[in-house]
Amino acid sequence: MINKQLIEKIKLDKIEVEAIFDPAVFKSIIPKEIATKTGRFTELEEELKYELPIPKRGKVRIIGYCSAIPEVAGCTVLTSTFEVSDEVKEVIIGKQHLNEWNIIFTPQGPRIKGKVKLGFTELEAIFDTTIWPSVMSKKLAMEIGHYWELEDKHKYDLQITQGRKVRIIGHCTAIPEIAGCRLIPADFVVSDEVEGLTIGKGHIIQWDLIFTPEGPRVNRYSPPEII
Repeated sequence: MINKQLIEKIKLDKIEVEAIFDPAVFKSIIPKEIATKTGRFTELEEELKYELPIPKRGKVRIIGYCSAIPEVAGCTVLTSTFEVSDEVKEVIIGKQHLNEWNIIFTPQGPRIKGKVKLGFTELEAIFDTTIWPSVMSKKLAMEIGHYWELEDKHKYDLQITQGRKVRIIGHCTAIPEIAGCRLIPADFVVSDEVEGLTIGKGHIIQWDLIFTPEGPRVNRYSPPEII
């Protein structure tokens, strides 16, 4: 984990906020104004209010708590509880939630990571709804064994983040397995300009994934086709 602060937009109960991801802070803190907007703010009794130290900022007064459903890079996380203070102006995501949400810092910003099995290959993937297709490296596609390369005239550039494009040179078909749920065969685009595997919005929606401290899970209330 990178030992520095990163600023990224997230959602709390569909409310978009700018958050500071700071592993130097243990608990996550949100301003009272945002907690009130969620409608789920609970104020502590006066004798239970306390001061929480924040490195390089001193102490802030914690006056209550708030539960909310976070979204990081479009990925919905299970309901999480945040400390609430009227002495902070921004959302601070601390180490506790960085670990629980399985956050990894990438050049594109904080993203959720989790284990995926493709055929007989198990690996740690990045989940990112800012791109639609799932992208894997040519090395991984060759390892899986179901790779075919596009003709030069059909190769194309895919924008994966603002200002960065990668060349798509082929496709790979594999049977994904997430937390023991074996899904229908899926198509992945392949580039020799990326490493590992990034699961894009198309598959996150199709597989109806939710994200838990134990990793990504298929939503058992509305499962996709499982084989």
